Amino acid sequence: MINRESSVHAGEQLISRLLPKYVDLFHVEHLLIEHDKGFYDQFQLETKEQANGKYSYKIVLRGNNAISIASALNYYLKYYCNSQFYWGADHIDIPSNPPRISEKITKRTQHKYRYYMNTCTHGYSTVWWDWARWEREIDWMALNGINAPLSFTGQEYVWQQVYGELNISTSNFFSGPAFLPWNRMGNLNGWSGPPSQHWIASQFNLAKQILQRERELGMTPILPAFAGYVPPDFINQYKHANVSRLKPWAQSFEGTLFLDPLDEMFQKLGNLYIEKQTSLLGSDHLYNADPFNEEIPPTTDIKYLADVSKAIFKSIMDADSKAIWVMQGWFLVNDKSFWQPPQAKAFFDAIPQDRSIVLDLWAEVAPVWKTTQSFYGHQFIWCMLHNFGGRPGLYGKLHTMPQDLVKTKMNNKNMIGIGLSPEAIENNPIAYDLLLEMTWRSDVPDLNTFTNQYISTRYGNPLPENVIQSWKYLIEGVYNCPTNQMGASGSIVAARPALDVTYVSNAPVSLYFNKTQLIEAWGLFIRSDSLSKTRTYQYDLVDIGMQSLSAVALSIYYKIQNSYRMVDLHSFESFVKQFDQIMYHMDELCATNENFLLGTWLQSSIKWASNEQEKQMLELNAKLQITSWAKPELSDDLTQYAYKLWSGIIKDFYMPRWSIFYDYLKSSMEHGKPIDAKEMKEEIILVEKKWISERKVYSTKISGDVIEVSKKLYRWYKDF
Repeated sequence: MINRESSVHAGEQLISRLLPKYVDLFHVEHLLIEHDKGFYDQFQLETKEQANGKYSYKIVLRGNNAISIASALNYYLKYYCNSQFYWGADHIDIPSNPPRISEKITKRTQHKYRYYMNTCTHGYSTVWWDWARWEREIDWMALNGINAPLSFTGQEYVWQQVYGELNISTSNFFSGPAFLPWNRMGNLNGWSGPPSQHWIASQFNLAKQILQRERELGMTPILPAFAGYVPPDFINQYKHANVSRLKPWAQSFEGTLFLDPLDEMFQKLGNLYIEKQTSLLGSDHLYNADPFNEEIPPTTDIKYLADVSKAIFKSIMDADSKAIWVMQGWFLVNDKSFWQPPQAKAFFDAIPQDRSIVLDLWAEVAPVWKTTQSFYGHQFIWCMLHNFGGRPGLYGKLHTMPQDLVKTKMNNKNMIGIGLSPEAIENNPIAYDLLLEMTWRSDVPDLNTFTNQYISTRYGNPLPENVIQSWKYLIEGVYNCPTNQMGASGSIVAARPALDVTYVSNAPVSLYFNKTQLIEAWGLFIRSDSLSKTRTYQYDLVDIGMQSLSAVALSIYYKIQNSYRMVDLHSFESFVKQFDQIMYHMDELCATNENFLLGTWLQSSIKWASNEQEKQMLELNAKLQITSWAKPELSDDLTQYAYKLWSGIIKDFYMPRWSIFYDYLKSSMEHGKPIDAKEMKEEIILVEKKWISERKVYSTKISGDVIEVSKKLYRWYKDF
């Protein structure tokens, strides 16, 4: 039952943190509601006059819990003050005479759960966050109605306690901090690790702060449960346990050890972990366990698969009789050939429909509910994945996503929520804002109206006409992806150089949008001197500029290809010069904003270090993740999977690799011999290894004026 006083207090505290100058403007009240007719949380706003005080009126925020109260605040900021808190930059512009609300507003949601994050988000985005950054994110969650965040921080400390009681060593089990999500999911052991005890303890203390704040705001955090993966030392201590070694993951890592859920030790470990976690971190009865995430079960036998899911469910329920098992539906997308209807149905039918929730993780592109009879009757949450690896680029399916979501809800009584499940965050905020808009509405918004409201909120009013037109081009172009590709188009600049590059990891370099229209949108956006001091505008100026420059770079790359095949050395050298120049300019543009600096990422990692050795390990983790991921010579699938376009990495990592490529092609033309692709790749890998291991310090301070740099670059490339 919701505690009225705590909800009101949490709402008031949130206002104090975010808007300390305006605490006297708001009055917070608890709203008593009944959950009927398919609706859950609710909030209200209205204006009440008062005789004295700083303001002659109050903006009353009512909600049935703290999340609803925060959502009411966000509604007021968004629709009355054209203001927003968001990743990268805020735009807060409450006028001296804050707007009144003419008539009471009431909003309800038909989504019981509003899920947030992905197991991978804790590696690609949150890995280096301190409490200040987490506190801001949790407040952002509350403002946007999120009530079921995935909370994976700090679990290594709990596992240490569990395995310690069983005399099992974890010394070669945990990976480095930047790769812990894949260690937790059973994809790898020990890679670029181990984390220090200082790191493990610090993250555990951070987890306590995160969970305390999430619970204060009325959220129900989803904590991990045991999915079956055990440390290498497990087979030394429990020789008779039924443990199998799975196939290597991503062609790069030795297969991990999977404890058969039918083995009695599985129940013991599963129970012990939840009991220990509950004693240390509490519980809200929602648990995530993914036994086969990008891993193939040992057999297709349907009885075995049913017994596996039944055993996992029992291991959770025996420790917490109120438990609900939350699982990612990614295994049904990633391994379709294995999970045929008989196997999937057997897996789901073995567990109660009302005690499990499936995350339809990539529903905006590959909705699994359509191919599984709505998960065979189980509750599910419709999620938008959107971003893979934290790769940059403007991207979205804004024209189809809301329609698909609304249609799914209308046709599925067991769809109980919506969610954001990106592998990484802090890019393309409009896509996330559109999905979050759907929390409090059941109809499909008009996209033009939504976009105009969004950019008013992001930059303020009055909006220059050129900005409105620029965003029309963006909405019809980069935000109208017609393909089922995995996120934004890959930037050719970040690709490991080769003669016929078509992908950067699994991101296609081909453009699904019109390059000319994109560059025109960039040019229109630049011409807004009235917005030049607005941080959100500055951020977007870099973002749109980098997308435009990446598109131009691709066209130059194709010219390099063609001139090589035509053995036109003069044209080849001219295009090479242009390609080098555009990479230099991309680095220059990124240097104008702190969100696009390599130094920001690296310094965020090493600030956790307690000594020089740990500092070196954390910096290595940070560099590996955004470059080769695994060992550079092992996997083309993972190389550049999480690449970034930041100042520092473009000049010092990407440009030297391309220089090797140019030399090989030039030599080939001069001597009339084909390039030795294997030798070239080996030389490029040596350059990658050298950069990853070197200890160069990168600045966290911006350089250059974003407006002047953008104008210069647009003039340079507008006709390319």
